[in-house]
Amino acid sequence: MNPATKPSDIGQLPPHLRLVSDRAGGAASGIKLSGVSKTYRSRDGDVPSLRPLDFHINEGEFFVVVGPSGCGKSTLLKMISGLLAPSTGEILVEGEQVTKAPGNVGI
Repeated sequence: MNPATKPSDIGQLPPHLRLVSDRAGGAASGIKLSGVSKTYRSRDGDVPSLRPLDFHINEGEFFVVVGPSGCGKSTLLKMISGLLAPSTGEILVEGEQVTKAPGNVGI
């Protein structure tokens, strides 16, 4: 555990930082995106839908995706669920690479 995230050190964090989780995320737990992006091809050329993203959501954490219409929120969720393949990067859910939607996911 990082010394800055020990429960006894919460009061010592700088005022511009807040503790979200003091659990150390295991390599196989949660959702991890590495260099994930999406670009659609059209007759007029490539249309970037989602710029490269890197993040890790630990098991049990609450994660929110917000933004204006057309910014890639639904594209991101479709890629995490396996309904849409990323153009670049890798998505891991519980340590397994997402390559297709499981049988219980659909639109």
